[in-house]
Amino acid sequence: MLAVIFFIAHVLFLPSTLEDIDSLNFALGLHDFDPTKHQPHPPGYPVFMALGKLTRAVVPSDAKALALLGAIFGALAIFPLMKLFENLERLDRPSSIGHRPSSSIAGLATIVVIASPLYWFNALRPLSDIPGLALTLAAQAALATAFVRQRVNPERTPQALADSGQMIVLGAFLSAIAIGMRSQAMWLTLPLLLLVLLQRAGRGAAGALLGSAMTFSIGVLLWLVPLLFASGGLGAYRAALSAQGGEDLSGVEMLYRNPSARRIAFSLLETFIYPWASSPLGWSLFGLAATGTIALLWRAPRAALVALVLGVPYLIFHLLFHETVTTRYALPLIPLVAFLAVYGLQTLARQMPRPDVTAPAGVAVIVVWSLALTLPASRVYAREGSPAFAAIRELHSALRAEPAAAIGMHQGLARSVQTQDFGSAQVLKSPPMREWLELAAYWRSGNTAPVWFLADPARTDIELIDPLSRKLRAHYVWHFPREKFISGVRPDIVDLIRIDSPPGWFAEEGWHLTSETLNMSERLGRHAGTAYVRSRPDAALLVIGGESTGAAGDVSLAIDGRLLDRWTVPAGGRFFKRIPLVPGTLASGSPFATLVASYATPDGRPGPVRLAEFTVEAPDAVFFVQHEGWNEIEYSRELQRRWRWTTGKATTFINSGGRDVTLSITGESPLKYFDVAPNIVVRAGNQVLATASPASDFQLDVKVPAAVLQASDGTLTIETNATFVPHDRSGSADMRTLGLRIFTFDVR
Repeated sequence: MLAVIFFIAHVLFLPSTLEDIDSLNFALGLHDFDPTKHQPHPPGYPVFMALGKLTRAVVPSDAKALALLGAIFGALAIFPLMKLFENLERLDRPSSIGHRPSSSIAGLATIVVIASPLYWFNALRPLSDIPGLALTLAAQAALATAFVRQRVNPERTPQALADSGQMIVLGAFLSAIAIGMRSQAMWLTLPLLLLVLLQRAGRGAAGALLGSAMTFSIGVLLWLVPLLFASGGLGAYRAALSAQGGEDLSGVEMLYRNPSARRIAFSLLETFIYPWASSPLGWSLFGLAATGTIALLWRAPRAALVALVLGVPYLIFHLLFHETVTTRYALPLIPLVAFLAVYGLQTLARQMPRPDVTAPAGVAVIVVWSLALTLPASRVYAREGSPAFAAIRELHSALRAEPAAAIGMHQGLARSVQTQDFGSAQVLKSPPMREWLELAAYWRSGNTAPVWFLADPARTDIELIDPLSRKLRAHYVWHFPREKFISGVRPDIVDLIRIDSPPGWFAEEGWHLTSETLNMSERLGRHAGTAYVRSRPDAALLVIGGESTGAAGDVSLAIDGRLLDRWTVPAGGRFFKRIPLVPGTLASGSPFATLVASYATPDGRPGPVRLAEFTVEAPDAVFFVQHEGWNEIEYSRELQRRWRWTTGKATTFINSGGRDVTLSITGESPLKYFDVAPNIVVRAGNQVLATASPASDFQLDVKVPAAVLQASDGTLTIETNATFVPHDRSGSADMRTLGLRIFTFDVR
């Protein structure tokens, strides 16, 4: 009954789109299975892909075909779950061999597992986690059955040994298949197989070892041979696997690379607390599981031994080598936590007047609590799909109006695009951390069709493109608390941006407008920033700013090889220049005038200068440049938004073209950082335009008359009387002075 209910509840809410990079790789593998092309990524998941091809033959959707496997195996896993838990109970009560346990621990623990947020939600996702766990549980159940039969049968009769031997060879075979479904299964099944074989020492262990080795080998060969064939041979597969391993070990934050007490604490939270989608629920389960562990060690040490072998090897591997912020990697530990929690609940219930009622009532609270968190999120997840595919749907619509447009993207969205057919639209390459250079190459090649760009808002390289030529079409987010259910999902939030071709200007390497572009330029050792400005006969206004990071440094500015200006930046000083360009300065025989801002030392090395602000616009255009007092752009995937911190006084140059403008600012509540609401003043020169003392998230709409702005030479400041330094509060390495956290800043 549980299996049927679970299956129906999930089939009705299969997702409408793919989402995580792994699901995108799986979908591509359904059509062309080749792990060397990351279709899917190594190790290749051959058993999962074989089953996926079967479901895809009858389900006309990659996402639904893959997710259907989660619904099927999520329901089927209930049977080995029950069997596994019953075996642990029998070790607690050896006399119950041959009978179903009298208590309800197995049934109650099974219900807790399948209702848990991590299990229930992941059974909806087009991923291999739940199918892999189901086969792993089947192998564990068979091996635990063998252990129980060998432990509680005092006669050790040939028939009993034969029965347990059958379970050993079956468990070994299922273990091999589970590893082909999901490679992490080896840490969940092979230690238990070893324990069962050691327990059998002196009672036909050699035969059990030989039989299990044979069935395990057969199970591995069933998926390994097709896997190697599809990969082009052992050498090609091994190279792909090594490359994937290198990416996994170097591209994510792992405990083994940074074994600090802080990282350990967060890893444990991400493993045992956060998977329950609610900290109070997670801590409740953790406390009950701790109680159950102590009680099991005291009452049934052999059951505790099996339980530890079921979970500890994987736990060690998970903590050391997984990016634990991705909570789905903790899924294999949920059954063990649930069993220990229910065991702890039963232990506590024995002290109550009605123990037969207390434990089921406690489980009912856990189940209702879990489903109350999970079901609303499941409904939104199934109905809306991922932000990436919402953006792609809009992109398809836009291309119907502009079929000649090009498509660009940040590298994290390349797999999503690869699953689509965009007809005649040109899809630009997306080399990691150098995507904007593909846009530059597109424009320099003379292309004039607009570009639709799928942007990761955490990235800032498109700040190297004229902001007046960029327009945000839409910002796509998950509309449920995805950090509680699909934390670590990639791609995550997406911006769809339309860029005019060619833009007013675009820059290549050597600039320091954002932290990302600064790091890129300094890592490459650049000593000049190059930009391309659209040719025009009209006048223009060039704005450039920056700072010295040490000794004094020189900056020279040239357009098409003609020196425009040269100046010295004093040691530790800043500069902010507005340079009027007379008509004809940007006129060029090619589509672009080449602007070079050099900060080289006399010997040709990079000087101690950073070019932090730059734009070239028409004198009558409305635009702004934030400079002194503004910290760098930041982004939080948890908040799903960007911001910039001000210092005590943040200065912005506004070019209004002689028009009145409105400044719109939104920011975070200062009371998150200060005990008293600060005084905020917005002024242009000496003219106070607005004041506020916000005690919550705030929005300010400030009218700025053209005459006032002209009198202040275009300078506007935001001042606050409350600032702090993170290092002084928490001992962090952040020595910046922070005042207001500004989410949006716009002038219209």
